[in-house]
Amino acid sequence: MSGVKEITAICDAAQQYNEKAKSWIILPLHSALSLAEQDKVFDYPPEGVRKCIVSTNIAETSVTIDGIRFVVDSGKVKEMSYDSSTKMQRLKEFWISKASADQRKGRAGRTGPGVCYRIYSEEQYSDLEAFSTPEVSRVPLASLLLLMSSLGVNDVRRFPFIDSPPEEAIEDALLELKQHGALSSNEKLTALGAALAKLPVEVSLAKALVAGAATLPADRLSAALALAAALGLRSVYTARAHRDFDCETARRADESDHGDPVSLLSLYSAWLREKARGGGRAWCRRRGLEEQRLYELTKLAAQLDSLLQDNNLTETPEPETMSSAERALRHGQMKQLKDMRRQYKQKAAEESKRRKRLKVDSWEIIDDKDEDDAVDIRDIEFRMTNDAGRIRALINGSSTNSGRDLIMLKLILCRALYPQVAVTDEYNHCKSVSEQLFHTWSKPFVFLHPTSIFGKNPKLLQLTEADIQTELPNGYRNRLPLSAKHQILCYLSLLETTKPYIVNSMRMPAAQTLLLLSHSIDTNIGFTRILCDSWLLLEFPYPETGLSLLMKAVKLRQRWDALINRRLQDANPSKSVESELQKSNQTKSSYEEEQYELSCDISTYINSDIYYTIKRCLPGDLKVIYVGADEVHPSIDPNPFDQGFECRAHEKKGGVYVTDNIVFNCVVDTDWSYQSYQETYSIPWTCPNCEISVCLSPLERIQHKEFTCSSRTEKKEVQTKVIRDNKPNTKEYECENCKRTLYLTPVEILKHKNACK
Repeated sequence: MSGVKEITAICDAAQQYNEKAKSWIILPLHSALSLAEQDKVFDYPPEGVRKCIVSTNIAETSVTIDGIRFVVDSGKVKEMSYDSSTKMQRLKEFWISKASADQRKGRAGRTGPGVCYRIYSEEQYSDLEAFSTPEVSRVPLASLLLLMSSLGVNDVRRFPFIDSPPEEAIEDALLELKQHGALSSNEKLTALGAALAKLPVEVSLAKALVAGAATLPADRLSAALALAAALGLRSVYTARAHRDFDCETARRADESDHGDPVSLLSLYSAWLREKARGGGRAWCRRRGLEEQRLYELTKLAAQLDSLLQDNNLTETPEPETMSSAERALRHGQMKQLKDMRRQYKQKAAEESKRRKRLKVDSWEIIDDKDEDDAVDIRDIEFRMTNDAGRIRALINGSSTNSGRDLIMLKLILCRALYPQVAVTDEYNHCKSVSEQLFHTWSKPFVFLHPTSIFGKNPKLLQLTEADIQTELPNGYRNRLPLSAKHQILCYLSLLETTKPYIVNSMRMPAAQTLLLLSHSIDTNIGFTRILCDSWLLLEFPYPETGLSLLMKAVKLRQRWDALINRRLQDANPSKSVESELQKSNQTKSSYEEEQYELSCDISTYINSDIYYTIKRCLPGDLKVIYVGADEVHPSIDPNPFDQGFECRAHEKKGGVYVTDNIVFNCVVDTDWSYQSYQETYSIPWTCPNCEISVCLSPLERIQHKEFTCSSRTEKKEVQTKVIRDNKPNTKEYECENCKRTLYLTPVEILKHKNACK
């Protein structure tokens, strides 16, 4: 059959047919089942009983089952495809190819005569494609193209693929690599790209590991390793995990309202604590978890840690010192575990020669011992690899003990996944749980997956009445809620089955995350309207709040980038004497101090309380939101965002580049934003350092504090210094009362005279 839904329907119908005769044993086979349930298909039924296996195409090539005499081919398969333009995976039902039909036919009669029944006509068979769609045309290409670039392929577009993927998919993958910083603008491999290519996970998860290695201290890196490993493996949940109420209740204490990735990490940490107490298997079964996946997670996290060390991205930890008593105890444990492993293998070899029989009523394997009492070889191997000290270290590393640790972990993952973010639909507050809509940059109108944390409790993403400010500033009118608690969803992937769903998502503060991670930021002259990546518009009705938040984001991003670049440089040191001397001067303690200060500042920034509105811009909005290149805008000098950056005009939007990703004064002002700017400009502002009182715009105030005003001793020099104005009608004015030389418009001169009196 094509999928789990069809398998369940066939199994139910076959079970009803078998209620009287009791001559069949019906077994489903698909990837969502636990390993024990999948292994039942290899066991033998009693005499006179027929074994009926209802399977996906996993039985087409992946497994061979003895004793099959009849195959019933539906002619359909659910195949995963990938839309590179929307970055969405689609699980859709297709007709199989002739090659697949012949392969299915061959499963009957491998050990004796067999028959294949095809539930479709010969005409339909003749219309089938000769072969299935090549996998290279159905999967994301970013990791593949990055690997090719690291191996020296200069132009991946001209690479002679056996089956060439679509040109659009290659272009979208190259654009994604540029967004991640793995390729430069001229498609050359960067230092970050070289580091990402060495990690055997998706590009986004590899980026999370590199950012984590540069940002997190060594004792907190285990959480990032476990998180990347968990998201890189198949789901840890079994088929009954989300259908059994008892399983959901048992998991609830270990789940997190921050989102699915954090819940996975929390469950993994809880499982490690259970393993430290000697349990595990029964604990996982009660919660609907597949323990084999957790063992794989631990192994993959250890492998990723080893790869980071091999590439000098993390330091090799010093071996743990053990006392003589601890060494003796560990030696005895290893001896006992090796004996148990040897006995298990001997017993497994003996049992492989005996046929396991299935019970007709319960479909269970006849076994005298309870499953919980049986020896688990995976548990033995886990304890051989991880002693008590190692398990304690894993528990401590995978637990987020402070709010700052959790913020940094979420932000590192969000930076790696960006721009995969989604915003809530403005009418979600009046919709049911199943109708909650979200919008992404590439795909609008997507739904929360029903098994996700937010799919079960969407109110976590909605604003409450207490979060919304009802008293609006003078002149500000907007039907959108004004709040400091707006949230966005950062997600791992989009999956379309019956609907397009968001998979593996977590919530983040909207404005703080967007200003810190956006690839392009456009502002108006007063920084009250900020457009992020040309699709999300933030409006800050209170003066200077938008500029203040943006300035903090720019400085933090520069420090964060410098920390990552420093880590990459340390991983690939040059042989020059100067670089070695410079490296020797940068001690380990100073690097750890920078990590700590950055994490503290980022935590304060994320928790900042600033009121704003957020709006998704439609194509019609973007046509009228920019001032255009016809407007002439003066350069910003000095540049408070990046002093070494040379400002230049934007050719299409208008405005001026003040950093590589920020364009100032290109967004059209509305009536309220222009009025707000005029009012802010007209009110005399007193510098807290030099105590000068002058009418300045918010940007000029920052220029004054950072570049003009150094101390009170330079007060006289500050008073005579020319402060550039963005208005063309300013002129020099010397006040007779305060004896200061100012550059003001005629209206501002009158206001200053009144203020001086």
